[in-house]
Amino acid sequence: MKRMILNDWKRLVLVLLCSPLVQGAGAQEKVTLSQCYEWARANYPQVRQYRLIEQTEQYNLSNAAKGWLPQLAVNAKATYQSDVTKLPFDADKLSAIIPGIEIPTLSKDQYQVVAEVNQTIWDGGVIRSTRRLTEAQATADREQLNSDLYILNDRVNQLYFGCLLQDELIRQNRAKFHAENLHLTAGKAPEVLANWPAPDAVFIGGSKGNLAAIMDAALAANPAVRLCISAIALETLQQAIAALAAHGLSAQVTQIAVSRSRAAGSLHLLMANNPVFLIVRE
Repeated sequence: MKRMILNDWKRLVLVLLCSPLVQGAGAQEKVTLSQCYEWARANYPQVRQYRLIEQTEQYNLSNAAKGWLPQLAVNAKATYQSDVTKLPFDADKLSAIIPGIEIPTLSKDQYQVVAEVNQTIWDGGVIRSTRRLTEAQATADREQLNSDLYILNDRVNQLYFGCLLQDELIRQNRAKFHAENLHLTAGKAPEVLANWPAPDAVFIGGSKGNLAAIMDAALAANPAVRLCISAIALETLQQAIAALAAHGLSAQVTQIAVSRSRAAGSLHLLMANNPVFLIVRE
């Protein structure tokens, strides 16, 4: 959070702005670009794909290597015949003529078990090519993920230097407009508000999820404080109204919408930007 204090003889104005480069409650803590890279990578979901790529590569390589191992196949089959082949002799009459002779008959139930062992001796380089293809695919996946992370680093650069530019612009505007009574303090609200004097007015332009706590702290310091909150999300709008209602206060909501022209053939259309809500304590 950034605190900007405008002091004159009677008034104290607090402006709370969200800044990702500020952490801690009491003192300013420097954050390096390398730390931002590490935090972004640690919380980037696609980083977990490195492990998945490695596991997939090892699994496919292991399967390819098994191609040289002996392959054992066992098949079993059972059949039942409604009728079987018989010799054209009467077994009873033949036994009477030739004592002790028996003519066997085929069983209608038949069973078969076959075991087969195969060993690859030469495959024409198929297994070797499969391993190389697996390694090449894993390398390509890693490079694609590295490319995505380079894009992530670019986003971190934009945010990091954007915050530095924001701080510098505030300092330049302070010098340009001779606002020597404007002071910048780094800290995280609402904890940093504990040691501040009671404000007359508070503008909240960012809260990092602590909107209700910041408003509670401001109203506790000065129940008559003037509050103004900016919001672009409907959820933030609802939170601001609910926080005021919790103190028995009503809100005046103003929606600010800006449109820009865009050529469409021979015509020009107005394209609306996202609206901004200003919530003011009545």
